[in-house]
Amino acid sequence: MVEMVPLPASPVSVPPPAVPAPPKMPSRGRRPVRKKADSPDQLTPIVPSTVTSAGYVGNSATDLLKQIRSRGEQVPAKRKLSEHPTAMFNRSEMVEVLDDASEDGGATIMMTPAQLREKLSANLQESEDKKFEGPSQGVTAPSTADVEDAVLQMIAPDGSRHSVAVRRGSSVAAVVAQTVGDSVPYPLDQTGTLEGWYRLEVDGQRIAPEMDAATLARRTCRLVWVAAETRLVEVCVNTGGKDVRFSNPMNTAVPVRSLVAHLLDWLALPPGDWCMHVGERVLLGEMTLNDLAEDGELTLELRVRDS
Repeated sequence: MVEMVPLPASPVSVPPPAVPAPPKMPSRGRRPVRKKADSPDQLTPIVPSTVTSAGYVGNSATDLLKQIRSRGEQVPAKRKLSEHPTAMFNRSEMVEVLDDASEDGGATIMMTPAQLREKLSANLQESEDKKFEGPSQGVTAPSTADVEDAVLQMIAPDGSRHSVAVRRGSSVAAVVAQTVGDSVPYPLDQTGTLEGWYRLEVDGQRIAPEMDAATLARRTCRLVWVAAETRLVEVCVNTGGKDVRFSNPMNTAVPVRSLVAHLLDWLALPPGDWCMHVGERVLLGEMTLNDLAEDGELTLELRVRDS
């Protein structure tokens, strides 16, 4: 048996699909109105919170400039030479000194730099027989041989060639010092630190710094760069016939004249014709410790010339 379902009284009509309204075009001569930034329809971007550390430095040009300036503020103020540790000692630091080393009864004692200066001054006062005199004040007319110039042909480390006029009788060390700042740049870094010095070679052979440079006039010389090193040197100061010894680190590229001036000022020694000796060898003022071929321990004697 089949059950019959009655039909609805009126058929249900399905609504037609929605048709989107056409876009509204603005009238001519008028600009469309844009929504403001605080419109509820516009989403506000969420910026994540960041925690900046104390040592953080940004990458912008302003941040880098601040960083460079802050480094300059950290540079300590310039101090007096006698107060500066440099290669010498701190004013409060004890120094091991061998007192009166020229005698058998010499003793090793600990002194502060101030006590060392007082000891050297006392030794000078005790010596009444020796009078330290500077170089002669008389003026001697130069000989014809001294005023004649010779010309050296030099090749700098960068390969450039230079003609250098030198006086006859000038040492090789003096000529090398003459070329610094002229034929070759000053061997300094951007902070003023001495990084090295130069020496003269001919055909790969090292030329003695005391040699007369004019004898090399017909040969091609080459300036060779020598890097600076720090070397522990024993310094022997002869004052009043007595020796006082101490160890001191030195830059091997500093000219001997500058080393002598530094020690005279630091030790408060009186003016005079002071010079450095290695054994019986008198070091020229333009020489450096790199000019000494000696390895191992090095002892420099500081005393007045011909004393």
